Amino acid sequence: MTNEVIVLITVEAGMVSDAATAIREIDGVQKIYIVTGPFDIVVIAEIPERSKFRGLVDSIHEAPGINRTETCIAI
Repeated sequence: MTNEVIVLITVEAGMVSDAATAIREIDGVQKIYIVTGPFDIVVIAEIPERSKFRGLVDSIHEAPGINRTETCIAI
């Protein structure tokens, strides 16, 4: 059974496209949405086990222009 993770991301102005392109390449990312509102990108990812959670978040933070993330694991 996989664990679904929802990541809400804010990005530096002008960097949304670059960030989204980099995030699409991360293992486990299933969907990525560029959105309006308080966040710039919403990511839906799946990880095989919760111990992989930190690695997913660290990989997202390595994408260009990432300011902040809020991450939720679906229960």
